Amino acid sequence: MILIAQLGGYLNRKSDGPPGFECLWKGYVLFDAKVQLMQQIIHQRQTSTSKSCRPMRCGKSMGHAQG
Repeated sequence: MILIAQLGGYLNRKSDGPPGFECLWKGYVLFDAKVQLMQQIIHQRQTSTSKSCRPMRCGKSMGHAQG
C-alpha cells in the first residue's frame, strides 16, 4: 500500500501519518497506466513478425574484433 501511495506523492517520513485517499488514488491511477503500457508492449512484441525486433545473441551481431 505504501508503494502505491508513494507513486501518488506520499513521502513516507517518520512524522507523516498514514497515506490518504488522494495519494492512494493518484498512485493507483499511475500504477494502472504503467501496467497497461507494459501489457501493450508485451502484446506488440509477441505479435510482431519482424525479425529485427527479436533480441540479439551475445557476440553474434556485435562485430567483435579478432585479434
